[in-house]
Amino acid sequence: MKKVLAIIIIIVILGGGVGGYFLYRANTTVTDVASLYDLTTVSLGTVGQTVSAEGHADGCGTVDLYVDTAQTVKAVNVKVGDAVSPDEELVTYDINKDAKDLNRALTQAQLNLANAQLAAQQTLDMTSADDTNYKIQQNNVQLAQLAVDQVQAQLDKMKTAATSPVTGSVTAVNVSAGGVAGQGAPVISLLDLSKIIVKSDVSEYDAPRLAVGQTADITTSGLPGNVYTGHITKIAGAATAKNSSSDDARVVSVEITIDNADGQLKAGYTVDIVFHTLDVPDALYVPAQAVLNQDGKAFVYKVEGNTLTKTEVTLGVYGDTTVQILSGMSDGDTVASNAAAVRDGGKKPGVSLVG
Repeated sequence: MKKVLAIIIIIVILGGGVGGYFLYRANTTVTDVASLYDLTTVSLGTVGQTVSAEGHADGCGTVDLYVDTAQTVKAVNVKVGDAVSPDEELVTYDINKDAKDLNRALTQAQLNLANAQLAAQQTLDMTSADDTNYKIQQNNVQLAQLAVDQVQAQLDKMKTAATSPVTGSVTAVNVSAGGVAGQGAPVISLLDLSKIIVKSDVSEYDAPRLAVGQTADITTSGLPGNVYTGHITKIAGAATAKNSSSDDARVVSVEITIDNADGQLKAGYTVDIVFHTLDVPDALYVPAQAVLNQDGKAFVYKVEGNTLTKTEVTLGVYGDTTVQILSGMSDGDTVASNAAAVRDGGKKPGVSLVG
C-alpha cells in the first residue's frame, strides 16, 4: 500500500512540474523576434536609381590616314580586317625615289631663281629701280623663289611610312605597291578600337531620366565576371521608331564610352547596360518594403527586445529597392523588413506591437 501511495505522489509531482512548465511557457515572452519576423538593419550606403537596357559594343570612330604630298607606295603591309597597334607600319613609301625626283626639281627651281636674280641685277645696272623692266624681273625673282619654297615644302612633308595612331582594325586599303598615294583621298582607313563605345536604344519612357555624364555598368554573357564602367557621352535629340511588333514603340539612341576597356570587349558584342541615373552616397537607408505609408506619413517597425514599435520617419530619395531615411532612425537600428506584413499579421505570441 505504501508503495502504491509513493507512486501516486511521484506522478502528481511530475504532472505538476510539466503543467507548470507549459504555464510558464505560455506566459513568457518569446525572445527570438527574428524567428517570427524578417528583420533588417538600418545602414549607411548609396541609394541609387537605375535604368536597364541592351546594346552593342562598337569602335569609337573611323581614322583616315592621308599623305601631305604625293608619294610612291613601296609596300602595303596590311589588309582589310587586320588588327593594328599604335605606331605599327601600315604602308611603306619609296622615299628614295620620290626624294630623288624632288631634289632634281629643287635643283632646277634654284637654278631658275639664280637666273631670275641675275637678270634682275643686270636690268637694274642699266636702268633704275623704278624701271618697268626691272619691276618685271623682280616679279620673276619672287615667282622663282616661290617655286623653290614649294619643292622644299614637298621634301619636308615626305614620310617614310604611314603608321597607325591607334589600336584598331583596318577597314579600307586604297593604295597598292608601285602606285602613288595622292593628296585628298585616304591611304588607309581604320576603325579606332582604342576606346570602345556602347550604343543602345533606350525606351522613350526611360530616356528622360538619362543625362550626359551619368555612369553605367556594362556586362556581356561572352565575358562572364567582367564588369565594364563607362559614362554617357551622347544622347540623340529625337526619338525614332523601333523595329518592334508595337507600332507605338519609340526609342532614343544613346552612346556610352567605356572607361576601362581591356581589349577583351570587342566591337559587335551584345551587352547589358545598367545606367546609374541617381546615386545618393552615405545615405541612411532601409529596404523600401520596410516602410509603411499611412495617412501621408511614413513609418517603420523598430525592433527593441521583444517589442516592435511603429516609428515615424522622414524619407528622402527612393532608390530601386531602398529608400533614404532622413530622420527617425539611426545607423545600426533594427526594423522589420516588411512593414505591411507586420501590420497585417497581427500580434504574435510573446511579441509586443506598439503603435
